[in-house]
Parts: sequence; structure tokens; C-alpha cells
Amino acid sequence: MGTVLSVFGLCYLFVWSVVGLFLGIKHDAHVRALESSAKKGSLQDFFGEWSKWKLHAGSHAHAPLLALICIIIGLIMPQMILADTIKTVLVVLLIVGTILSSIAHWFYFKPVLGLGAVLFLVGLFMSIMGFIRGL
Repeated sequence: MGTVLSVFGLCYLFVWSVVGLFLGIKHDAHVRALESSAKKGSLQDFFGEWSKWKLHAGSHAHAPLLALICIIIGLIMPQMILADTIKTVLVVLLIVGTILSSIAHWFYFKPVLGLGAVLFLVGLFMSIMGFIRGL
């Protein structure tokens, strides 16, 4: 299961690197939209554009970090003292939590974002307990 988690993490890093490329390409248009809103004196348009960009940039920042944590957990999984069924549940929690959190953050859908965060944290806690037992 550690291999599955590590491969998922690497693939997810790649996906969000492509998202980062997309954001980089759109950055000049974003800056121009902010400048235009500022020149018009439209605080509502300015804040709307700024908020949308920050949500996307925030999800781009957090998703790769969750993927890196998945890779690290995948690498230390052989040292964890957990039943195989528990390791399978752990991997599912981490993968589903990572996906739900990052996608829900992109669209800022709080209930799914919260669910993803809870699933990921439960998986992280299980990982810590399994790793401590294996020391």
C-alpha cells in the first residue's frame, strides 16, 4: 500500500504542477484585471478578482504539500505496525482526503473542504500511531 500512496503522491504533484503552469500563464491577465479595477475605483471588482486568485493560488500551494505528505507516509509505511486492512483504510483516507481538500479549496466549497481535511487528519493520525508502534 505504501507504493500505491507514493505513486498517487507523485502523480498528484504532477497534476498540480500543471495547474501551477496554468496559473502562471494567467498571472499577467490577473494583474491587468486588478489594475483595471483599481483605475475604475471598483473595490468590489478588485476584491472579487483578488479573492478568486488567492483561492486558486492557495489550493495550488496546499495540494502539493498534501501530496508530499502522502509520499513520505508511503515511504515509511513498511515501518508502521498496523494490520493490512488498517493500512488499506489509511491509504484510502489519505488519497480521498487529499483530493477532496484540494479540489474543494479550488472552488471554496467549505463542507467538502472540511470533510477532506478531517479524512486527511485521521489518516495522518493513524500514520503517526502506526509509526510510533513500529519504533
